[in-house]
Amino acid sequence: MRRILFVCMLMLVAVGTQAQAYQSPVAFIPEQAMVGKKLTVTYNTELTKLKGARAVDMVAYFWHDYRWTAIDAPMIKSGNLWMSVIDIPTDAALLTLKFVADDKVDTGGRNTYSQFTVDSLGRNLPSSYLGWGLFRGEYTYKQYGIPGYINDSTCIANDVFLFWCNQDLRYFPMDYPRVSYYAADGVVHKNPAKADSIIRRDIVYIMSIPADKRTEKTLLDIYTVCNKYLHDKSLSDSIESLALSDYPDGIFARDKEVRRLFMTSDIDAKTRGFEALLKRFPTSRFENVSSPNVDLFYAKLMQSVIYNAIVRNNDYSLMYKYIHDIPYGHLSTYYWHMVQIPYRNGDMKADALMPHAELIMTEIMNRPREYRNEVYSSREWSAMVWERNKAALFTHARLLNDLGRKEEAMKIMDRLSPMFAYADAEFYTVYISMLDGTQRRGEIIPIIEACVKNNAAGPEMLGVLRDDYKVRNGSENGYEEYLQKLKSSAHLQAMQEEIESNIVKLPIELFAMKDLDGNTVDLSRMKGKILVLDFWATWCAPCKASFPGMQMAVDKYADDENVEFFFIATMETAPDYKAEIRKFLKSKGFNMNVLLDNTAQGAKSNDVVYSRYCKDFHFSGIPQKLIVDGDGYLRYRSTGYHGSPSALVDEISFVIEYLKNEN
Repeated sequence: MRRILFVCMLMLVAVGTQAQAYQSPVAFIPEQAMVGKKLTVTYNTELTKLKGARAVDMVAYFWHDYRWTAIDAPMIKSGNLWMSVIDIPTDAALLTLKFVADDKVDTGGRNTYSQFTVDSLGRNLPSSYLGWGLFRGEYTYKQYGIPGYINDSTCIANDVFLFWCNQDLRYFPMDYPRVSYYAADGVVHKNPAKADSIIRRDIVYIMSIPADKRTEKTLLDIYTVCNKYLHDKSLSDSIESLALSDYPDGIFARDKEVRRLFMTSDIDAKTRGFEALLKRFPTSRFENVSSPNVDLFYAKLMQSVIYNAIVRNNDYSLMYKYIHDIPYGHLSTYYWHMVQIPYRNGDMKADALMPHAELIMTEIMNRPREYRNEVYSSREWSAMVWERNKAALFTHARLLNDLGRKEEAMKIMDRLSPMFAYADAEFYTVYISMLDGTQRRGEIIPIIEACVKNNAAGPEMLGVLRDDYKVRNGSENGYEEYLQKLKSSAHLQAMQEEIESNIVKLPIELFAMKDLDGNTVDLSRMKGKILVLDFWATWCAPCKASFPGMQMAVDKYADDENVEFFFIATMETAPDYKAEIRKFLKSKGFNMNVLLDNTAQGAKSNDVVYSRYCKDFHFSGIPQKLIVDGDGYLRYRSTGYHGSPSALVDEISFVIEYLKNEN
């Protein structure tokens, strides 16, 4: 790295005048990128949207082996010029650049910052024209291009894409099988009437190519095209038979075995068969391919084998054995089931969970990018991994903190904080609790104030803010005004407008239900009162997550005799659910009026009232909140919980005050 930067510094003076003479943001030295050689790139921010940037990063993309790969390229600055030196891979047919400064990205607009590479004789490389067309084609850029680089306004028309495909065939006829596969979409869009015959002709020709002149991947390509466009089972069966004959332990054989095992009902046979599958078809041999049945069934097959051992025998050994074989995109599901859910529900303690957590999280964070993800640079991929797994990483930090590994926990929380952007009350409640007692206590109040501005504060945070206000001001006088001023008026206005647009006036039948002590509470006898009905269940995580905010609302209107809150437990099936409700409320310190939904004769769960309202008002799902006015009309309804106790209080409060002022 130091040698590259040193070379850049030596060359800046030499290229500065040249780059400015171009009056173009990007210049190359030499002017044509040559494979296997170094290429110096200069970038003039003054001519781009990145003008004035204090730091610029460059990502270089290379088209080779019919796919894009990306690298981060360090840049140094002198004046308005930024410079980097990159190595051009020996098989790279195309080069494309992207420049990034903070949240701004420059890809060169419609022209792009792209260049065909050449070999030592000045010739373009095979697949270069195909890659250029796929990169920008109106029907191909989303699937085969660079994510976020081309859009509908910068892509090229289908006819132009097909022109580039033909150019590739003209200069590189050996590319015919691959061009045929990638061009199929374009052919169908250009001439639907003739597409069938063209595609069929190509498939038959490719099947006739001697086995030593084609690959199984080529057969997989035409198999995919056949199923997608021709829907000819006889032809697709012929392709499959040919592949199985030529490659008895290849892609098609594996694909077929995965489906067979998935359909096997005997779990013990499935478990033995899965072990044999991995021995015959090692994961490492199939990292760069995708096939229909594997895509559909492989992850589910593995999950059934692993989960069955855990559920039946509390045996986690298969998860540890197959951790490197689990498809990357499904690792977060394992973390959710094996760590997040039991931690959230209190079913397992941190010390019991941590071995599973570290096993899965290490794999998530450290597994090398799969071939399909090499289109992202290392830096981009790392940022994506953190963003996609931020909820799991939050849980991981909490586990570490619970086990006294506070420094490790804080490192994770510090990196996560910008991702949660002061908009998640649960995250920042935990974050400030970790900061408390450290030398960083001074960060707590600014964090809470930022959360309040986004209306994403929990009761603990507001308690800390209130105490701080009392210390600074000697009393609580003026605290509510201070709190309201912290909130974004734009956010509040938008929320109020959204709520007003959902105000209704519909007849609603009010029912009598039992409370936890067996007393009957008849809602129909509460005319004159505003009723807040919250349907929930002990098994519903979002329901329980919303309770801190709902408790805040209950407390706010505790002295208002014209407002009543009822938390209606519905769809409960456990025989001891009443005891579970009491236990949950006590453990959290909630003081709520709980009613039990009615149970139909012979039914296994209590859902009479909930089901009636679902039918009457066309909704489903809990938590479900209904607000009824004093005249017995349904005036407002909301589904779900969006993560902010303070926003929930404001939502409920606004509706209540709206109904009060209406009268």
